[in-house]
Amino acid sequence: MSIYKDIWLSDLIGKDVFSIESSSLDELKKINTNIKNSFIFSKLQFERKNDLQWFFNNDFRLIDINVTLEMPIHKIDSNKLYKKYSYEKVSSNNLIRAQSIAKNAFIYDRFHSDPEIDNHIASNIKSEWVKSYLDGNRGDLGIVSTNSDGSLTGFLLIILQNKTCIIDLIAVDSLFRGMGVASYLISLIPTLFQNIGLENVKVGTQLSNINSIALYNKMGFRIVSQNFMLHKHS
Repeated sequence: MSIYKDIWLSDLIGKDVFSIESSSLDELKKINTNIKNSFIFSKLQFERKNDLQWFFNNDFRLIDINVTLEMPIHKIDSNKLYKKYSYEKVSSNNLIRAQSIAKNAFIYDRFHSDPEIDNHIASNIKSEWVKSYLDGNRGDLGIVSTNSDGSLTGFLLIILQNKTCIIDLIAVDSLFRGMGVASYLISLIPTLFQNIGLENVKVGTQLSNINSIALYNKMGFRIVSQNFMLHKHS
């Protein structure tokens, strides 16, 4: 089967949500996407751009192009001094503040870019994303950063997969953007996961998010893949 129900997103969006995963056009042709009151999404590798027509024929819309960047973990400068900031794990003490950052930090993601998803719902998805780390329903580690007066400046959510550390979600409070918070959070990764055999750090963002891509490139990340993100509402 190449179509799967996403229960978590279904609860947040208010209708049945499905994801399509396929390895070929032949697989796609077997999928029925005519599901009433549903939201269906798929991530299609750039190399399979010839398969886009199937999606367009089935009323999907191209929402964005997602890029994945990667760098060896040993090349992250973990010795760089960030005296202004410290960190702690996501907890009940800082969750509300972290969720507030999540609600206001994103504009380029696929949910906010989809005109058929209300911005309030899109922001709530990001907020609940953070909460899922505290609940233990997603990921391996969530941390927040604070400045010298205790103000929450940003957060970082991480998934460990084989020998790769995946930056699942990262955000900086609007008051602290351009002040090295994201770089600080990423620089913690080698220290947070010492001696467990990690080789690479991977992160995804949107091709339209020029500032994020510039930051990652500056830190040493390089684009390794691109994907079309497609949505269908019915």
